[in-house]
Amino acid sequence: MNIFIFPFLAFIIYMFYDFKKAFLIFVFLKIFMNQNINLINMQGFPLLTLELALNICFILFFLSLKKKLRIVQQPFPLKIAFSFIIISIFISTIFSTVGFISAVPRAVATIINNFVFVYIFWNVVNCKKDIQFILIGFIIVFFIITLYGIIERFTWTNVISDYVYSLNYANKVIGNIGYNFERLGLGRVKSLFLHPISLGVYLAQYMLFIWFVTTKYKWLWNLSVIKILLTTLSGVLLMFFTNSRSPLVFFAIGIIPLIDFKQKAIYKL
Repeated sequence: MNIFIFPFLAFIIYMFYDFKKAFLIFVFLKIFMNQNINLINMQGFPLLTLELALNICFILFFLSLKKKLRIVQQPFPLKIAFSFIIISIFISTIFSTVGFISAVPRAVATIINNFVFVYIFWNVVNCKKDIQFILIGFIIVFFIITLYGIIERFTWTNVISDYVYSLNYANKVIGNIGYNFERLGLGRVKSLFLHPISLGVYLAQYMLFIWFVTTKYKWLWNLSVIKILLTTLSGVLLMFFTNSRSPLVFFAIGIIPLIDFKQKAIYKL
């Protein structure tokens, strides 16, 4: 039985009760929804991921409740950029190696999951309280990811990942292509992600994001030093457990714009 049907139904029910709060929760839980978490994955049927199914539902609810939500219409700042990217995606389907018919559903799913989602986010998230709620959600989510990754590191078992793979047909699943379980005699942790590099990059992005918010937008939300240290140290530890170089390089480059080189203390270092 596919247990992911239950969170899908829970979201649908909660949308009727409070669409905005349901969407805000979806924003940070979306991190868990990789391409192997599917509602429909059967031979002869198009692949339907949990993320795509929920995005479609949110789009339908958004269009039907647009007036009730009292959304203040503001020009979407990424309209031109998104238009060019979406056009390029459809052009790419024409020359796709898997064939035009097979490529179109994937292109539509990419547009819905990434671009339409951002447009709805722009319209729904409109106050300080919303952003604070999402930030708290991110901290909880990455705490779970980090804790599960550490457990995986010391037990070398990943029950959730094994269960997700068991729900999918071999030809419709993102497998362990290019994923070496061992490197330099050490194992590699992937936690709730498809690949150790994905885990490492997400952790790097999360730590940089938290640092950016706490240093540049103190008026928005002020994290205590202890929470920042716990978040950073546990994230860096798990990044090393992935035994991947790319996330570390990404983190090192990403941290440069956050350093205030005008401070005298930087030059003393």
